Amino acid sequence: MSKITKIIVSPYYLPIIPKLYEKGFDLIIKETCYGVMISGEEKDVKDAVDFLRKEFKNSVFIKDRGFPPGEKVRCRADRGGGGRPGFHQLEYEISMLPNIEKALNEIYKSDKKTIKKKKKRIGIDKLQSIIKENVPL
Repeated sequence: MSKITKIIVSPYYLPIIPKLYEKGFDLIIKETCYGVMISGEEKDVKDAVDFLRKEFKNSVFIKDRGFPPGEKVRCRADRGGGGRPGFHQLEYEISMLPNIEKALNEIYKSDKKTIKKKKKRIGIDKLQSIIKENVPL
């Protein structure tokens, strides 16, 4: 199997690391200034992600990371400090998460019956007749 790494972020402090340790996932878990990195076998990481989604619903956001924790190419300690490449984009994305969470909660809080259906598109003939009626030649 292959090893993968995910970044888990939330706009709030959530007990992500304690929950992962409590469940006993076989992962490398690293807390960072923006959230948590988890790395391990693909199945183990997927199980952890599924658990976090179930536990924290729309309050956690998870994305792939190309490098495992401590990778010399990306590690600030080996590069002489400073912000890591992509940090400022991630920081900006994190600032938008409360709005995204709110929208997701609105969608999922009610049953499917209350979600408005899209209006049916009008046909080309109807559109052409509307244009002819409203546009002077």
